[in-house]
Amino acid sequence: MDATWRIMHGQKPYTDFIFFVGPVHLYMCAIFYLLFGFGKWAVLVHLVAVSSALVALTYRVARKYLSIPLAVLTSVLTGIAFYWPVSHPWYDQSAHFWGLLAFYAYLFWYPFERNRQAFWVGVLSGSAVIISLMTKTNVGTTYIPLIFFMFLISPNFQRTVPGFFVGAFSALIVLLVCLGNPAAFYNQTFQTFSIPSQTIQRFLPFVYIPTYLLNEYWVGLLVMLYAIRSHWKKVFRLLILSLGVYALAIFTTVTGSMKTTANIPLWGPFMMLVFIAVAQVRPHLTTTRRQIENSICTGLLVILSFLLICNGALRGFALEAWTYGNIDPFGTYPMKTKQLKGWLANQRTGEAVDHLVAYLDEYASKDDSLLVLTDLQILYLLTHHQSYKGIPFNFADGKVPSPGPQTEQVRRYILSHPPDWVVTHRNPLYQSLVSKIVLHLGLQEFLEKDYASITWLNDYILLKKIKDSF
Repeated sequence: MDATWRIMHGQKPYTDFIFFVGPVHLYMCAIFYLLFGFGKWAVLVHLVAVSSALVALTYRVARKYLSIPLAVLTSVLTGIAFYWPVSHPWYDQSAHFWGLLAFYAYLFWYPFERNRQAFWVGVLSGSAVIISLMTKTNVGTTYIPLIFFMFLISPNFQRTVPGFFVGAFSALIVLLVCLGNPAAFYNQTFQTFSIPSQTIQRFLPFVYIPTYLLNEYWVGLLVMLYAIRSHWKKVFRLLILSLGVYALAIFTTVTGSMKTTANIPLWGPFMMLVFIAVAQVRPHLTTTRRQIENSICTGLLVILSFLLICNGALRGFALEAWTYGNIDPFGTYPMKTKQLKGWLANQRTGEAVDHLVAYLDEYASKDDSLLVLTDLQILYLLTHHQSYKGIPFNFADGKVPSPGPQTEQVRRYILSHPPDWVVTHRNPLYQSLVSKIVLHLGLQEFLEKDYASITWLNDYILLKKIKDSF
């Protein structure tokens, strides 16, 4: 929310603040915040709108190939698995939305009736995968080769491939021009965080077999492979797509930052593909035995889909994405701050946010600068303060800002632009600064010397600049 708050107040990602993923998700969020204001309603409408659009597209594409019951089944699975376990607008889901738009365009219009249609489908898909790339890098980079290969093996490749490149390059140029600072975008999203040790650690899971069994995609894949084993050439295009989406799902799950058991946005589209492949091979089966086997495989896929729907609902009810580190995602404290009034939060954090917002609203001028060195970046928008420039949109202990030049850059900026107010963590017993972020940035001496403790509650403390020190 803070990153969107920043761009709505004129700040540019990569220039005014450090942002290590593509910018598209921010502008998607900004649309809903402009329409509904900063608060829980904008978040809810965003989730419902994106999920509803994807469910409608899934049903429309599925109906081209499948019966109404199967189209409804895969659409329901899509609606449950795509956003519910996260229940918050997220980069990965936004990137998947655009990637699936390219994927669905190909499925819906294939086989292409005219060369002109093939070209424009290529343009649409090429644009969509680049938008996906500019939303979340690890997601977009997997859709690009999959969609390109499908166009390459289509009978109309003389039209689809040029169209794909036209759409991709046009979208890339427009987005980079709009960014205004392509060099900073590349540095922050690709170069700065490409630390060899972290890259090796991220890709290490791919050498373990259990990785390929994540989130039950393999079950549907095995049933499909058995059903089409003798006529796989008849559905070669669908086989490639199914294998591609399976690989895409595993890759984005492992390389993403979300908890793996919550990262299931492709359950619906993948099961739709599997159903289509099994259905498409049925007319080529000439023996009663093979037809019965095909029906049994369809039945097994229906059972699997129902099980995934139930499992996805359980993960949704549990807010699976937020259960890492033994954290209870369900709050008991009703927020009092206007924008979040009634939202149930963690008791200690919710109390601290309400206390800090009330204090800053009463004693801090709107022109005063505020620096939040905790996970409470939401304080900027709750107190209507401009987000502090020159820093990352969020912090991660020892990782963000990236160790080395980027951390030093952030440190120098803060020292040369001392904020009027600082929010950081504290030791509840001694009111001392214990924030790992402060230590990572080397700011402990600066804050202890030039700032006074004003108020604190639970795990957070508010500091005010001592005027005589500057």
